[in-house]
Amino acid sequence: MNFHTKHNNLHKYLLVSVFFIGLTGCGGSSSEEEVITPEPTPAPEVTPPIVESNIKEWWDTTTPDFSENPDRPVITLIDNHTLYLPVGANYQEVGATAVDKQDGDISGQIVITSNLNVNLADDYFVRYSVKDSDDITAIEAVRIVRVVDDKPQKLTSRPVGNSYSHLGYIEHLPENYGENPDQLYPLFIFNHGNGSNAVISGDDPLKSLLQIGRFDGLPQLVNSNNWDENDSFVALAPQLGHPGQNDPIERIDAFIDFAIATYKIDPERVYVTGWSQGAFMTYYYAQKHPDKVAAIVPISGGMYLEDMVAEEYCSLESVPIWAFHGADDAVVISQRDIDTIGNLQQNCNNIVLPKITIYQERDHFYVYHGTFDLTHLANGSEDIISDPAYDLYDQNIYSWLLSHSKSRE
Repeated sequence: MNFHTKHNNLHKYLLVSVFFIGLTGCGGSSSEEEVITPEPTPAPEVTPPIVESNIKEWWDTTTPDFSENPDRPVITLIDNHTLYLPVGANYQEVGATAVDKQDGDISGQIVITSNLNVNLADDYFVRYSVKDSDDITAIEAVRIVRVVDDKPQKLTSRPVGNSYSHLGYIEHLPENYGENPDQLYPLFIFNHGNGSNAVISGDDPLKSLLQIGRFDGLPQLVNSNNWDENDSFVALAPQLGHPGQNDPIERIDAFIDFAIATYKIDPERVYVTGWSQGAFMTYYYAQKHPDKVAAIVPISGGMYLEDMVAEEYCSLESVPIWAFHGADDAVVISQRDIDTIGNLQQNCNNIVLPKITIYQERDHFYVYHGTFDLTHLANGSEDIISDPAYDLYDQNIYSWLLSHSKSRE
């Protein structure tokens, strides 16, 4: 069986589940873009903002190319990747350099695009792009400007068109992000449920991001008092278009490439999580790209292993897995996850034995809340009981993730 068939299985779940899964959402901020076109000398001049309205099918934006290409121009930031500014302070552009194998120094051709508003606390991108004479585009460089009042913002919305990414997403950066220019951070990817797909909100990229997190998304996790006590993750929640569209696995892969290229990420510590539709994508992503993932946490999902042979799904044997499910789930039955983990345990040479926690008398919804905000840890709530026939929730899920890295496995 080829991978196309496996994608059909994933699409089969996505298309069916849209009828069952409730809407979710979250907030954030964005401001109108301004484009600054620098010349070699003097300082960059300001040109009018570039604003695209009525973006048709914006969720189908082409994935950026992060492939290795020796002929591609290379952009290098001058000064730090991350700058801190108090609200109301002046921003001084320090620029970047660009070198091309054929054209040499093309720094003067760099275009700088920014949505920076020094009067509003948030995390902003200053983006640097350039093409050479053969029309080969450099991988975009990004400087993050953290405009702070008391502390940096916890969450930032990055709709389609406001970054190099083909997907809109919600971002959380650690409070100390960028203070040490040499520090790399673990990456936490949260794949949302079906009810948060972008198609629900029509053609407004920013409004669409409101769908992420009302119940199952990153904001709910970050705003909980128990979110990662060390606050060490760069945490991103990308938003897909709608079920069965394009290739969701490869779009997530391109998003992770974007994240590694844009943020100070340790590529040895990439963690992928998700609920419902997002749990299915988490499994299938790790199965397709096990070399990129340090560990995964799928919640209320599973795989269609009855349509696969062990040689196919055992690519997951190099990926630590901890699955969670509600015993009374009527949307995605818990047996789907139980069979997935059972087959992996029995048929694969796992570097870490896959785990599964089953919550008694819990349905499809709210399982992810207690798992990610830690209230279900060690049966911390009176109405939460982990089925003793399976693995107990006996360790902080974030500590468990951070205990795994590609270099340590």
